[in-house]
Amino acid sequence: MRDAEVPAARPAGETHARTLEEISAYLQVAPEPAATLIATAAFTGVRRSELRALRWENYNGQEIKVMQKAWEQHVGQPKRDSRGDLAVIPLLAKYLDRHRITLGDPISGYTFPNSKGTPMSLDRLTSYVIRPALKEAGLEWHGWHAFRRGLATNQYATRCPILRAVAFSKEAEN
Repeated sequence: MRDAEVPAARPAGETHARTLEEISAYLQVAPEPAATLIATAAFTGVRRSELRALRWENYNGQEIKVMQKAWEQHVGQPKRDSRGDLAVIPLLAKYLDRHRITLGDPISGYTFPNSKGTPMSLDRLTSYVIRPALKEAGLEWHGWHAFRRGLATNQYATRCPILRAVAFSKEAEN
């Protein structure tokens, strides 16, 4: 090719991968349902749009099936590499089961619905709930994708493909 140029793009910023210690600190200060959303993002590595679209009928206590994504008001198919079953560690199951009970023990519908029964806005939850709680605790927020970036590192650190989170064993017993 001649006279072809790569378009100018913003320079790559520094990325952040969440550690088990950060996740533990977030779970201690975030109120519900934010804590359950954080646990789900941290221990499954789902994308933000997939997190919003999780449904109760695709959770059996041991696995979560990623079947759709929700972006803005649009619900559709997730990326091909995201479809499938994700293992649920006991600590995440505890958070999800407790969250389900607070919603009236539904068997279907969105796992994280808003008051209209549609997928919750993670932007609003982050702005009005998560960031203030973390700021008060002196913790920084690096966005939802940092959970996804940290998953493989945390799996490697715990030497378990489904994230046997030793750092959380005491919390899981409570």
